[in-house]
Amino acid sequence: MENDRADKEVAEMSKIKVNEQRTVDEFQELTAIDAPSFGERQMADRLIEKIKELGF
Repeated sequence: MENDRADKEVAEMSKIKVNEQRTVDEFQELTAIDAPSFGERQMADRLIEKIKELGF
């Protein structure tokens, strides 16, 4: 029973298409932000903006 539900969830997730170039671009943008340990404010602020843009 549990495996059936997990299989269905995996099948649904496999329908999601990933825009590989957008993923690479997002990663490059975020890793270009200087964010040393205990100095991640700029990175955090950018992530907050991105999450809000997604409607969260």
